[in-house]
Formats: sequence, C-alpha cells, structure tokens
Amino acid sequence: MATPQDLLARIPLFSSLGEEDLAHVAAIARVRTLDKGERVFEIGEPGRSLFLITEGFIQIHQPHRETHFELAQLGPGDFFGEMALLNDAPRSATARPLSRLRFSFWRRPISMPSSSRSQA
Repeated sequence: MATPQDLLARIPLFSSLGEEDLAHVAAIARVRTLDKGERVFEIGEPGRSLFLITEGFIQIHQPHRETHFELAQLGPGDFFGEMALLNDAPRSATARPLSRLRFSFWRRPISMPSSSRSQA
C-alpha cells in the first residue's frame, strides 16, 4: 500500500519535493470521511482546497437543469481541486462521493518548511 508521501509525490504540484518536505505536507493534511451522495463541493463555491482520495470513489460533474455532464470518476490515489491552490477562481464543477469516501485535503495556503522555500 502506498504511503501518504508516495501519493503526494504523484501530484505534479508536489512532485519536485524531497522526502522530508513530502512528509511535512502529509503531516499537515486534514482527513475527512463522507457517505455516498454527500457534498464535497458545489459548482460556483470558492475553491480553497486540494483533495487526495485514500478510499472510495467520487464523481466530478457539471450539473445542468435537465441533466448533468460527468467530467470524471476518481478513486484511491487520485487527486482533484488542485487549481484552488493556484488561483481564486470559483469551483468549475460539483464533487459528490459515489461510495463511502475518505480523503486528505489541504487548504490554501500550504505552509512549507524553510528548506523548500530556500530552493525556489
């Protein structure tokens, strides 16, 4: 089973970090569990978090009046919401669990150890 650091290293935003910095980012994560159909976020809400799925599946879709357009189904090891860490744009889609969902998330801004900041 992949460690939290292994999963984080797969996210392009964190892929250049060393093991110590990945461990720091993993340590500051918040963890949440939702049941099928509960809301992670809705289209139009402010985007402030990046999510990493550790258990379960989620549907990302754009709801419309008559129907909705599915953008993706994601599962363990997948991440979503990364644009929220880069800009202040509202959410462009809705995210709802398709099953019991457990995920880690990080809110903007993510504080990084001084070793990462000095390399930039």
